[in-house]
Amino acid sequence: MHDNGRVGRPPWAADPAERAVSSALAQILVGQDEPFEVALKRFNKLVMRDGILKEARRRAHYEKPSEMRKRKEDARLRKLRKKQRRADERARTGR
Repeated sequence: MHDNGRVGRPPWAADPAERAVSSALAQILVGQDEPFEVALKRFNKLVMRDGILKEARRRAHYEKPSEMRKRKEDARLRKLRKKQRRADERARTGR
């Protein structure tokens, strides 16, 4: 038995209810007369909307905490530059 009071789980393992990643799979109901291509298109939209592929790509390789911080900081700076650029454009056009 581990120190966290649970049998068979290391102390660092998160509770399944506390996990941020959903374990639910993307599902669609296909109508009786619905063409396969239409159902596939709906499924692909669902997968994109839920971010399943994005999450899978992100988890494909281990990312060190320092790399994660750098990636997040780069994204924050990109967003800040974009916001400043749009503010400058609005100021030029007089909006």
